[in-house]
Amino acid sequence: VAVSNVNVDVVGSYTVTYDVTDAAGNAAVQVVRTVTVVDTTAPVITLLGASPVTVEVHGAYSDAGATALDNYDGDLTGSIVAVSNVNVDVVGAYTVTYDVTDAAGNAAAQVVRTVNVVDTTAPVITLLGASPVTVEVHNAYSDAGATALDNYDGNISAGIIMVSNLNLHVVGSYSIVYSVTDANGNAAIPVVRTVNVVDTTAPVITLLGTTPATVEVHTAYSDAGATALDNYDGDLTGSIVAVSNVNVDVVGAYTVTYDVTDAAGNAASQVVRVVHVVDTTAPVVSLVNATPNPVAVSKPFTVTAHIDDLGTNVVSAEYSLDEGLTWKPMDAIAQPALSVVATVSVSGLSTTGIYTISVRGVDASGNVSEPESIFLPVYDPNGGFVTGGGWINSPAGAYAPNPALTGKANFGFVSKYQKGSNVPTGQTEFQFKAGDLNFHSSSYEWLVCAGSKATYKGVGTINGQGSYKFFLSAIDGNLKAKGAPDTFRIRIYSEAGGVETAIYDNLLGAQMDADPTTVLGGGSIVIQSSK
Repeated sequence: VAVSNVNVDVVGSYTVTYDVTDAAGNAAVQVVRTVTVVDTTAPVITLLGASPVTVEVHGAYSDAGATALDNYDGDLTGSIVAVSNVNVDVVGAYTVTYDVTDAAGNAAAQVVRTVNVVDTTAPVITLLGASPVTVEVHNAYSDAGATALDNYDGNISAGIIMVSNLNLHVVGSYSIVYSVTDANGNAAIPVVRTVNVVDTTAPVITLLGTTPATVEVHTAYSDAGATALDNYDGDLTGSIVAVSNVNVDVVGAYTVTYDVTDAAGNAASQVVRVVHVVDTTAPVVSLVNATPNPVAVSKPFTVTAHIDDLGTNVVSAEYSLDEGLTWKPMDAIAQPALSVVATVSVSGLSTTGIYTISVRGVDASGNVSEPESIFLPVYDPNGGFVTGGGWINSPAGAYAPNPALTGKANFGFVSKYQKGSNVPTGQTEFQFKAGDLNFHSSSYEWLVCAGSKATYKGVGTINGQGSYKFFLSAIDGNLKAKGAPDTFRIRIYSEAGGVETAIYDNLLGAQMDADPTTVLGGGSIVIQSSK
């Protein structure tokens, strides 16, 4: 008979006793087996949650824990010893170790949870200064920069990388891109600053030539123009718009305005040139004529002249009979354009002689013309005489100092014998403006009147100087033949050692007794025998 108190579910020392009695009732000696129930099985730890665990640096870490079960002691979770070296403020791999021992001293296999403290947060870039930024083309640009802060690495501004396509010399919109990566490879979101390179500087216009400018009325005006330079577009001279109200046909002050705008729409400060249209040109007197010429003493005559002006209208005309000492008004009849015909009737002159009739004009601007003069011989019709007044076209070769000179030559003369005298008296004037030749007689030697021709000789001065001989011959066409022209010749010369040197001769080379052939351009010649 075996009797056992063994309880395998409870640790302890148990016995099994063995008894037996044979048939005869003999009981054997009892045998006892000791049975020890022990616990040698270690608990088992089971992690709750994942391993490894990732936690953001500087973040909170809450461990998920573990459970421990023992085959004998049951749930030993509450006895688990967890040891951790986790530092959430420092990136790294950390552990949490879990240990537990059951009541029988069986230690569970240690369980370890890995905790990775990581940095996955990108830095944040913050611009310093404004965006967008505006900068003038060609100017310097100093970037304000940016800062970069990282949740783990802190201030990493020094590591910022700037990438720019900025071109300060070309107008446009540019970008400066700021990027940075922290020590753990987290790249910040790039930040962009826009830089607008603009052109707000206006071109500068510079006048060529002077202002004010002066132009003579009725002449062409050629503007000197201007240049335009722009800080960005360069030479804009060809784009200048010049607006002019200059009227060269009317005296006054006018303007030429210059404007230009660059490609960016910047308008230059307008520049203005003042143009004065002025009249500084005096009128020109021509075709001075006296009718009749010569004229008898005390007889009326009429003076006419043409006055032309290149500028403003002729406003008055004057004449003089005393070589410009006194001037008297003439009537002026307006002609087409800027011309007038001036006329005046003179009642008569009481003294014989050669008178200089001068005419001048004044225009609206106050310009006074040079006087144009003719000679008017005044004669006494009661005695024998030759007289003439008018002008001829001086032919080439007539004026010895400059044979090429031609043009108008005025003359006036009177020559007669006084009763009881064998030497003629009178006056002779001859003027060739082109050669600056003014001849004035000082004495006569002889006079011959034969039919329609008169010839006389004398001495005179040139331009008030010297002593020159002269010879004059004239034909009165009315006495020669009906409708025949009056003709005239004068020879002015010097004489030394019997050799004559011609100063002026409009019939150069002809004999002294040859008939004059130069037809008068205006005026007349009168020859009359004594009554």
